[in-house]
Amino acid sequence: MTSQLLNLPVNIPWCQLAVSESMMDVRVGETRYPPPWRSSLAIDVWEPDAEDLPNQLGDRKVTYLKVTCSITGYQPTERETWYGYADLDDGSTEFQSIFEEYLACYGVLLNVSVLPLMQAPGLQWDVGGEDLGIYPHIIAFEPKVRDLYQAATETGEVLTASTGRVSTDKTFVHTESSETGIATEQTVEYPMGGAKGSSSMGLTHTWGETDQDSRSFQTDNSRERRETQGTTTQLSQMYNLLTGYHQGTNRATFLMLPRPHTLQPTDYRTFVQGLRYIEGIQEFMLIVSRPAEVPGLCVEASLDLGHFPEHVDFVTPEQEYDTLPVERTWGPIKATNHWAGRETEPLDTMITIEQAGVDGWEFDPRNGQGAAEEIDKLPDDDADGDLEGYSFGVEQPNKLVIAGTLWSEWWGTNTFHRRYRVHLRRPRRSSTEPHADVTQLLITHRGLNVCFLSGDGCPQVIDPSPFTIDDPGDVILRRNAPMNRESIVDERTIRLDPALITRSVTEQSRGPATAELLRQIRHTMTSSRRQPGRYPEGTVGFLESDYFKKRIQPILSQDRLEQPLSSVDGLPYEVTEAFGEKATIGDVLEMELSRFARGTGLPVEEAARVRRRLLGVRPAPVVEEPAADGDESQDIPDDVQS
Repeated sequence: MTSQLLNLPVNIPWCQLAVSESMMDVRVGETRYPPPWRSSLAIDVWEPDAEDLPNQLGDRKVTYLKVTCSITGYQPTERETWYGYADLDDGSTEFQSIFEEYLACYGVLLNVSVLPLMQAPGLQWDVGGEDLGIYPHIIAFEPKVRDLYQAATETGEVLTASTGRVSTDKTFVHTESSETGIATEQTVEYPMGGAKGSSSMGLTHTWGETDQDSRSFQTDNSRERRETQGTTTQLSQMYNLLTGYHQGTNRATFLMLPRPHTLQPTDYRTFVQGLRYIEGIQEFMLIVSRPAEVPGLCVEASLDLGHFPEHVDFVTPEQEYDTLPVERTWGPIKATNHWAGRETEPLDTMITIEQAGVDGWEFDPRNGQGAAEEIDKLPDDDADGDLEGYSFGVEQPNKLVIAGTLWSEWWGTNTFHRRYRVHLRRPRRSSTEPHADVTQLLITHRGLNVCFLSGDGCPQVIDPSPFTIDDPGDVILRRNAPMNRESIVDERTIRLDPALITRSVTEQSRGPATAELLRQIRHTMTSSRRQPGRYPEGTVGFLESDYFKKRIQPILSQDRLEQPLSSVDGLPYEVTEAFGEKATIGDVLEMELSRFARGTGLPVEEAARVRRRLLGVRPAPVVEEPAADGDESQDIPDDVQS
């Protein structure tokens, strides 16, 4: 047999060790599946043989990890929809839209940590420890970064191009395709005062190639190919902004933000008109090195997704002003007729308002007739029907303009003598930065973990009993624990400077608003984990969320909102003690869930169940083992299902 330095190139034979079990379909012969708009995780592992590793690694072991994320939007489950319709349905389209609304994904934060699994005296297995020398290190991961660059000319031409390649196994079967397009639009102004028009033209072309070439090398001519392609695998990537962090430690963090597309002349699907949602399959590959004496590893994956509705109606808050009324008098002006004809006297004048244009004061068009009003006729004014072309108003920057003609006849005298009020305003200075609350970002969480021992073939999965490491705040939970079911863990309001989202600004450029929204999403996703108002995993679903409460509260009956707490059966003593018996359901619903829990001293899970009862939705029964996301009927009473 011919000696070879490396085996023939093969695809990496991944071994799947863990997957989000709640997303598995376990019903045979039925068409009911787990909810499609829920995320999922899968962890795959492969460890190459020691003889295939370079000698420079010494006695260290190498493990390939692949974490696959299914990134989706968010909608209430079938169970939550059933409960909502059974207890709250009023037949209105507003209610129906609440359960039909789709919250797309606009932010992804994935954390992956790798911990050593050791055999400890007196215990079967132990995870972690104080000795950092036994901890594994992530020596490489992909993807590390993904950026978007787009160029366009000032006149609107946009050049786009895409290319794709699919290659499988070692037979070099491949399919290639590329597509390019160029589009331009120009405005034409017709001569002789005609209307403006626009014309556009474009060119697209597609090239494709499909080729299949199977080769087999039995001589040393293939040595270079074997050395450069010893192991290969294919990753599915999405074209979104992505950044990886903490390579070299035992944990990795990946942040994905939506792709901005501000130059494409199309209608967009979001209220800011410039962001594309993040959805689909995303794979992350990590290479882990650990000491040979460490027999196994524990892998924890934590996925946070940020969601908000695609269509949001928002109102820019009105600017508050300080006001200042200024009074001025004009006259007396007399028109005297000394003969039998007609005598006229012009009223035209421009009175200076000294305060206008100073220290931020400006005319206030909200009052009077464009910031001015006539407030009084002085006693000697008798020019009621003796005025022609009479008008008054303000003129920027600081003038009160009065115009018209006063006339008299038949040996008479008419007098014009009146008082005016000019309204001024100045933007009120606020200690807080002006902002517009445009939407609420729901952050959902899903976790997955697995512990395994190295061995021949696929690694051996260890029984998923609880493992505790030294830090009490870090616990590897059971695979069917609540942290492995997707739940809402945070709700944060996205705020933008109202000056960025006015119609006049967005018609010129969407870039500033898009950049600010990206910054807000990034800040919210990265800061959520350290906020005291974050919910524990597995405690808050759609019906318990502040988002649902805000949507359903306006359509609740007034009788329900004015119902006193003392008349609600089954409320914990802490609720009536914190609010008083005279408080109403509407008073409690004004509070956010985290504040409600802190104010009553109840755990967040119990506070969520109480508020669900106050909304009029019966609480789901408590079960020893939480139902899987796909097990829609485990905790649904018969009267609800019917």
